Amino acid sequence: MTQTSVETVQILVALQRLDSTIQALEKNLESLPQKQKILDVRHRREEVSKSMRKMTGMRTDAHTSLSDLAAEEGQLVAKQRSVQQAMSLPGVNFRKSQECAAELELIGQRMEEISQQRDKLETQILQIDDLFPQAASSLEKLDAQERELIGSYKSQGGRMIEEINRATAQKRQLASRLDGPTLSKYDKLIKAKGGVAVCLLEQGTCSVCRSRIDPTRVLRLRSEYPLAVCPSCGRLMVVDQPYRG
Repeated sequence: MTQTSVETVQILVALQRLDSTIQALEKNLESLPQKQKILDVRHRREEVSKSMRKMTGMRTDAHTSLSDLAAEEGQLVAKQRSVQQAMSLPGVNFRKSQECAAELELIGQRMEEISQQRDKLETQILQIDDLFPQAASSLEKLDAQERELIGSYKSQGGRMIEEINRATAQKRQLASRLDGPTLSKYDKLIKAKGGVAVCLLEQGTCSVCRSRIDPTRVLRLRSEYPLAVCPSCGRLMVVDQPYRG
C-alpha cells in the first residue's frame, strides 16, 4: 500500500474519534438534568401564577359582593325607617300595623342574612390576604431557581457546545483531506451503522461487531492492508498488519 493509503486510514481513524466525541457530547447536552428541572420549575410557576390569578379574581368578586351588600343594606335601612314611620303615624289601624310588622320582620331577616354574608366574605378576603404573600414568595423563589438553573445550563451546556464546535471544525479540516468516494462511503456508514463507520482488525476479530473472522479471510484482509471492509458488519476495517506470505 502507498503512503497516501496509510495517511487516509489515519484520517479516517481521527474522523471516527471526532464523530464519537461529538455524538457523546450531543447526548450529554441533551440529557443535562437542568433542562428537565427548568421545565419542572416553569410548570410549578405556572400553577402558582394560576392560583394567584384565581385568588385575585376571588378577592375582586368578594369586594364587589361586599359593595353590593352594603348598597342593599342601605336601601333596607331606609325602607326600615320608612315602615317604622308609617307605623307611628296617628290613626294606623291594626291590619296596617300587622302588615308593617311583617315587613319589618322580613327586612330584619334579610339584614341578618346580609350580615352573615358580609362576615363570610370578609373572612374569605382575610384568608386570601394571608395566602397571597405566601404565593408571591413562592413565585419569587421559583423565578430565582429558574434563573439559577438557566445559568447553570448555559455554563455547562455552553462548554459542551464549544467542544462540539471545536470538534466539528477539526472534522471539516480532516474531511477536506479525503478523496470524494472515501468521504462519501465514510459518511454513509456513519449514518447507517449507528455513528461508527471504522473498526479495527484485532487478533482476527472485528473490534466493533466482535465477529470472529476465519484465518483464511484474515489473510485476505491483511493483503488489503491498511484498509479493508469487515466481512460481517461492512464497516471500514483498519487492518492490524500487512500480509507477509
